[in-house]
Amino acid sequence: MTKKAWYALFLFFCFGSMLGQDSARFLRMGIIPYQLFSRSTGAYVGYDLNRWASLEYRPTYTIATGYINSSWSDDNTIFYYQGINNNLIMHLKLSEKWKIGFMAGYRYWWFNQQRILANGYATWESFGPKELESGNKSGFFGGIEFVKYIGDEKSDAALFINFSLTKFSGTMIIYPQSNQTTAPSTIEKHGFSSNSFNVAIGLKIGYKKKLH
Repeated sequence: MTKKAWYALFLFFCFGSMLGQDSARFLRMGIIPYQLFSRSTGAYVGYDLNRWASLEYRPTYTIATGYINSSWSDDNTIFYYQGINNNLIMHLKLSEKWKIGFMAGYRYWWFNQQRILANGYATWESFGPKELESGNKSGFFGGIEFVKYIGDEKSDAALFINFSLTKFSGTMIIYPQSNQTTAPSTIEKHGFSSNSFNVAIGLKIGYKKKLH
């Protein structure tokens, strides 16, 4: 996201927080057991600013799986990353059961000294050379979310789907291996940057408390 986009999003959050000061406010908190497609889990805490706007902080943890499928990805390291994702979401009420959210946040992902099939080799090509690698990457992201509430007046259960784009920058480290002729003779470090499009589908389970 550009600086103008971040500034506009900041003003939007501030504007939402100033509206509806006389409306009832609710504190919402709970867990997110698992998010499909983003292989992550987490928790959330939210605050209803008024009848139509709310602000939510959602920390999540990305789980490393080690799965490789080069038929649709040319980077075999993707599923070796684990990471922390800090999400700030401004939700706007569309109806009694639906909300739309605007997301912003920061991700930090990493993995340490994993033997990974070299890029360019698919899963079934297990005979391919394996590199001993470490990596880390971080970046800011923005996105949009749609929420469908399924709970009663006291619970805060909801289904959601969101789409986000992250601008990553990071470092890849490749280590020498005595039994691998294709491995480097010394430690190699490579900087990189990439854009990552993410989709997440999940369920929020929690409760809400009226503050006044």
